[in-house]
Amino acid sequence: MFAEDVSDDPVVAGGRRPRGRDIGRRVRATDGIDGSVPTEVESDRERIMTLTLLTLTVAQLLGAPSISDVQPTPLAVGGVAEVNGADFVVDATSVTIGGVAQQVVNVQPVKVRFIVVADTPLGTQTLVATTAAGSAEASVEVAPPAPKITAVTPEVLTLGALATVQGEALDAVTGVTLGGIAATVHEQTPFVLSFDVPFDASLLGDAVLSLDSPQGSATRLIAVQPPTPDIDSIGPNPARQGDLVTIRGNIVPVNVKVKIGLVGATLVEARAMAVTVIVPDAVTEGPHDVTVAVGQLTSAPAGPLYIQAGDPGRPQVVGVYPVNVAQGGAVWIVGNRLDDVDAATQGLEVLWCDKRACRLGTSGAAVGTPFTAAVTNPAGSAIFTMQVTDDALIVPKITEAVPNPAFRGQPLTIHGSDLGGTRTVVIGGRTQSIAFFDTTTVSFDVHPDTPMGAQQLFIAGSGGSEPFTVTVLDPFPVADEDADAAGDADVEPNGGDTSPPPKTKDGCAAGGGPLSGLAPLVALALLLVMRRRARPDAA
Repeated sequence: MFAEDVSDDPVVAGGRRPRGRDIGRRVRATDGIDGSVPTEVESDRERIMTLTLLTLTVAQLLGAPSISDVQPTPLAVGGVAEVNGADFVVDATSVTIGGVAQQVVNVQPVKVRFIVVADTPLGTQTLVATTAAGSAEASVEVAPPAPKITAVTPEVLTLGALATVQGEALDAVTGVTLGGIAATVHEQTPFVLSFDVPFDASLLGDAVLSLDSPQGSATRLIAVQPPTPDIDSIGPNPARQGDLVTIRGNIVPVNVKVKIGLVGATLVEARAMAVTVIVPDAVTEGPHDVTVAVGQLTSAPAGPLYIQAGDPGRPQVVGVYPVNVAQGGAVWIVGNRLDDVDAATQGLEVLWCDKRACRLGTSGAAVGTPFTAAVTNPAGSAIFTMQVTDDALIVPKITEAVPNPAFRGQPLTIHGSDLGGTRTVVIGGRTQSIAFFDTTTVSFDVHPDTPMGAQQLFIAGSGGSEPFTVTVLDPFPVADEDADAAGDADVEPNGGDTSPPPKTKDGCAAGGGPLSGLAPLVALALLLVMRRRARPDAA
């Protein structure tokens, strides 16, 4: 009835577009033609009609909408998207994709936000935005929805074990990572995905599980634990006391402890699936079981490992210089029987060795944590502890040692460059007591116990210098000052000693007269004469 009354209004019929106040008057003029008061329903209908007419009027004034772009690209089913452009009408703009109406959630004059509904066709589709004044189109790409995680089993993942994810749109997943480390996927459907937990000790504790797809990622923080260690092999077998033994199996190289029999063995290298220890001298000869513990988890005994007596020719390490070496620098170890060292653990590299010292490179060693390493020769191994730091590396350089030869107990001066960080000076494996040093000079007295002959000298600062050869000798004899003071004085018997010579038991001079050397012969002759007289036939 209201539409008919409005259309009959002469103002509208005359072709003039009604203004808001005209509409109000016309509507009120129709209220209660018989003079009655309008009902509640009729009042609501009036408001709806008023808003509709206003919306149509605004749309006609604005004109057809236009689209500048649609974000994101591609559109993910179930995701939120935006159409940017102009002349969109609030509460009077619809959006379709591939002919399927979308769920519009917000309209602004320059933007329409909507949710891509589940039954939207995938692939390249046409998006249409429509108002009362017209419509606009844009080509869009519709992709499957982003993955969603609803459950992960087991709740605590184990390194090297299988894990299963339940969720939605899992068939769209293109990559699985745990703590940033890629995982191998085995089964994948829209609702289930299984993968191997990477065997990497850095994941222990809490790690982020991420399912990645072109439409986005689904993530979850999850706990990761080590597996119970399991030993697959032990070698070499048999092994000698002082030999390195490698144990392989399902072993995480974190907080590892190894026992050979009942004796703990020192760990010298640990990596995924393998650890290396040195056989202690305390392990008796014969067969022994081996166990590996990772934290509170202990393997079943494996073996037996047959132990033989150690070789006395194995190397010995008694010092490390510097014990804290800057990354990339060289470290010196000193000791005995080092000349045929041919290998080192923990990423160390053998650069140079003689009988008493070895220079090792550290470029392959881990930074920041003290570790025990080993050097090896054909007769066995020796261990030592050191640390690689991230301090600035300054390598001392030796250009001269004065004097050379050097003498035990006497001063020696080293000249060179970058000597200001000097911590230790070693000659022939013997540390020296530094008296003075600056950037170009180091001075000290050669230690009396320094080995003699051609020896290798090195300086340790944040790194170890190259070796420098210096010859060490005993000092020359020093002339007696009193004898020098005598000048040209006549040489007297007994070196000028005028005191009487000491007496022997028989009262003769002990050393002095020219006949003193005949005394034993005279005594023997007298003895023979006395024996002859005592014989019966001598009469």
